[in-house]
Amino acid sequence: MLIKEDLMVDWDCNQMHGKGEFLWPDGRKYVGEYVNDKKEGYGQFTWPDGRIYDGDWANGKQNGLESYISGPGKAPKKGEWKEGKRVKWLTTENEVDKNGNDNDNDNE
Repeated sequence: MLIKEDLMVDWDCNQMHGKGEFLWPDGRKYVGEYVNDKKEGYGQFTWPDGRIYDGDWANGKQNGLESYISGPGKAPKKGEWKEGKRVKWLTTENEVDKNGNDNDNDNE
């Protein structure tokens, strides 16, 4: 349920299109781009507990090599997401952090 729309968002055929800020009643927040009513391009999604996904979206899902913060005061981690699921944590652009697997629910 959308409860706030602050930035420029166009409506095309009754679908969100453009950049906007969206808040849900449970405290989730998305600031970023929409195409055909789906998150697309760059955006930042924040959960009520302080987790943050900051990066690219494709077809409404997290997608790419992006930054994730698991809560307030935590250092950002780099990870790879594909179709909304975290594939792996990265310590550098090409190196997998084999100890970085935790139980965070980092998917929207």
